Amino acid sequence: MWRVLPLFLLAGCVAAGGGTPMGRCDAVLRVSNGAGQAIEQLYVSGTGPAGWGRDRLAPNLLPPGGSFQTPAGAEPQAVRVVFVDGSAIEMAGLEVCATPVLRVGPRSLQPER
Repeated sequence: MWRVLPLFLLAGCVAAGGGTPMGRCDAVLRVSNGAGQAIEQLYVSGTGPAGWGRDRLAPNLLPPGGSFQTPAGAEPQAVRVVFVDGSAIEMAGLEVCATPVLRVGPRSLQPER
């Protein structure tokens, strides 16, 4: 009985984590542009507006209908999207491990699984 229990617990951990160690994820964010205009700048930061860091798209644009993948932290992230017309949308508290896809609309950011 005692020899079987550790194997049973290990099997449960692998099944719950999808084969990765518990508490870990790839932390890759896929941004999908569903807005009617190109995205000029994309910022993803664990510290939010205080430290946006570098533009993840530079020097490129993300056209309407296009998508882009970028590494992100496993902790809650803040995202800022700037369109070619200068308008911007921000979102805080994005859980990339739970919702690794971010759909960008004309005036909204929608996290998805």
